Amino acid sequence: DNSAMMALIDFSRFQVELSVCDYDLSLQRKSTIALASILNSLEGIDEKIISAQQRFEFIQRIATLSTIDPFLVEINTARIRLLKLFSQNVGYQLPQVAGLIPIVCNSEPSCNIESSLKKDDAAYSPVSVPKLSRRGSVARCA
Repeated sequence: DNSAMMALIDFSRFQVELSVCDYDLSLQRKSTIALASILNSLEGIDEKIISAQQRFEFIQRIATLSTIDPFLVEINTARIRLLKLFSQNVGYQLPQVAGLIPIVCNSEPSCNIESSLKKDDAAYSPVSVPKLSRRGSVARCA
């Protein structure tokens, strides 16, 4: 589906732009940031649009082609930070609906991504990120 692909690209691009403003993320490998933003975006798109099977196959393909394990601690840490930056800049959290690549918060007690999502947050369309960028809004560095 073209709309799902565009949402995935737009969400991922926005998170990559946010990472430039964050010192800790700027020290990470580009591939780590790229994969973390793709995983967050993929998990943030409703399962009615991208099925669990399609997500799994997409993640497998990325892992095979890039030879990067999506379960690495570095990827998980970057995902958590990107989700927080997304929330701070957009005003709502990117829902992580699919749970194929779960976010583990063992080392960071303040990380409570799942429980902090409000039910209304899931109603937002992925189209909101491209609308922001088209209006000239860019990720704001804190």
